[in-house]
Amino acid sequence: MVSLTAALAIQGCQDGYPIAATACDRYCDLGMAPGCGDYRPTECVVSCEAHWASMVCSSEFDDWVSCLKERKHTLVCDYSLPVSNDGCEAVLNARLECWLDYAARVRNGKQ
Repeated sequence: MVSLTAALAIQGCQDGYPIAATACDRYCDLGMAPGCGDYRPTECVVSCEAHWASMVCSSEFDDWVSCLKERKHTLVCDYSLPVSNDGCEAVLNARLECWLDYAARVRNGKQ
């Protein structure tokens, strides 16, 4: 019975998480640039949520993070930005356009 419970518990985890990863978890999974010191995932998630408002335009944010991960980009030491967007400019621009459209709708009271 114990082994069945353990098997079910393991199956419920994704990449070691007991719950599905958030957009900022995926962003922080990029890791930090060499020489930054200790990596603090909780601080990274807080920074991500503050800088990127990842709930807005979430599919564009995910596309951008996927592109960064595919190209093995890392984050600057304060977690606020990737070291580089090389090769991901188009998906970053789509993310920013989406966010600017959202901001305009909010300003105009349409959101």
